Amino acid sequence: MIDMNEAGAFPSLDPSGNFTVRIGLYLPGIRAVDGFSVVVRIIHTDDRFNPAVPTTDCPLHWVDGHPLDLWSITESIVAAPAPSHYGQEGTYLYRFQLLWAAPGSGAASQILALWFTDPLRSRNRDRRALGVHPCSRPFSLRMVGRQLQDT
Repeated sequence: MIDMNEAGAFPSLDPSGNFTVRIGLYLPGIRAVDGFSVVVRIIHTDDRFNPAVPTTDCPLHWVDGHPLDLWSITESIVAAPAPSHYGQEGTYLYRFQLLWAAPGSGAASQILALWFTDPLRSRNRDRRALGVHPCSRPFSLRMVGRQLQDT
């Protein structure tokens, strides 16, 4: 059964008050033991058209034994050097990349899907961001007082 608390992007604050995001993706039949790997590519919306600011790429971890082949990661959103807005409050976009290498070959991974969006994440919080950049899904990091607000 699909658990919408596992799939998607879930921003939070760690105990030190730093932004983090937990990202989960179901890919039934796509398993790390078969040579697959998945990368999530994250960027602040203010950086999405700046060629000097690349995405922050994070490898997801395959959850062995999960019935829907869940891939997930919890990543700290820490400040990057200027001109990047990464680590600042705001809306972030994310998309995925699928790679494959023959298991045990030691060969470099080949890109199977250059990018794809989160197929189960239907909650669209920033329609303008999606309208401008339809290949990504948003999540927001905003502080209201001392509380993180996921808008």
